[in-house]
Amino acid sequence: MQKDAAIQYLLDQVEELYNHPRNRANLTKWEPLGLRTRDKWRGVPRLFDSPADIPIVVNPEQSLFSDLFHYSVRDYFTDPAVYLEYYLKAQIYRFQEIQDDVPLLLHIPAFRNIVFETVLFGSQPIYADDRDPWIARQPVIADLARVDDFPKADFESAPGMALARQAYEYILAQVEGRPFTVSFVEWLRGPLGIAEYLFGMQEFLVALVENSAGTLRLLEHVTEARLEWENRRAIYLGEEHPLTAALFNDDVNTPTISPRIYRDQVLPCEQRIIAAHGGLHYFHSCGNTTKMLPHIATLRPTLFHVGPWTDAQQAAQTMGHLGSALEVCVHAVDDVFEATPETMGKRIRDRISTSVAGGAQAMCLEAAALDRMHGAAIDLAAVQNWVKVARRVLPDLANSLNR
Repeated sequence: MQKDAAIQYLLDQVEELYNHPRNRANLTKWEPLGLRTRDKWRGVPRLFDSPADIPIVVNPEQSLFSDLFHYSVRDYFTDPAVYLEYYLKAQIYRFQEIQDDVPLLLHIPAFRNIVFETVLFGSQPIYADDRDPWIARQPVIADLARVDDFPKADFESAPGMALARQAYEYILAQVEGRPFTVSFVEWLRGPLGIAEYLFGMQEFLVALVENSAGTLRLLEHVTEARLEWENRRAIYLGEEHPLTAALFNDDVNTPTISPRIYRDQVLPCEQRIIAAHGGLHYFHSCGNTTKMLPHIATLRPTLFHVGPWTDAQQAAQTMGHLGSALEVCVHAVDDVFEATPETMGKRIRDRISTSVAGGAQAMCLEAAALDRMHGAAIDLAAVQNWVKVARRVLPDLANSLNR
């Protein structure tokens, strides 16, 4: 395969910046085993001695980067060359312009998109030029009594798999002869979210109460499909066993479902996944998981996402004694895009001080879900300002806590 000159130039830049003193310093803030990633940073922060040591993370969405670089998100997720070019440009921009604590890596994920797993079951993706794809409203399962007749996500022939392999192989060819590693797409979405898309979100949530046998049948079907897919992935890559799991679980929150329904119907499937994978690398839900924390803790995640609505102190109290690191997130609109520097600082102090009070020993501070609001220039200026405020607040907070 012929190598793309523009991509080779970007790879040269990444290699050069990898050895930059600031990048070397950034690398020391994260556990080496935590350097798995998708198109967003999900590293595991090291133990900290002081809040001044807590790393800062910014995770913009595709709507923001596509507005900045003028590319189509549709092309980003359907053309491997477009994906690789703009993935590299985004990483370089983050390092040079945003200057958070995320390191540049000599590693590239062949990530697909947030609807990848649902598409494997036959759901129809809808692509747009200016934001991430989503799933068509028309469900693909109409009868929970006939779930067993519904095909599983076959690694070889399921929709989306040909493009997944093409993207992986394209990136491998472009980095051939260079010190880069490439990771094949992982299964990230939790079983509840996939089941909701396949049957219809409202319909599935009602069925959780009225037809628990049927919903359990679908959740187990999705779980078994994931385990088989991951085993085939390991074979394809020549690995002895699947990676430790990730669970992207925005649907796991209150008031979407109750803690009891999560414990009784969803958690057993997640526990099967974790047992098969030999551990849980990352648990993510942007929603309010405060009341579910004792149940999620049974999964013992290496990294736990503390969404803007989740009580950071309770998350630290529950997860801290397990040794879980925390990814403590602020709200994109209220705490970044529409916030004054004073509001930014107050929110950062609140999130970090309550986490410390709860006993957190390893955590990062994250601004995420950063969709385009006012246009790339204005939005990214706000993001850069937020990073500057965080750089000032964290050392001040360390001093105040030590008095």
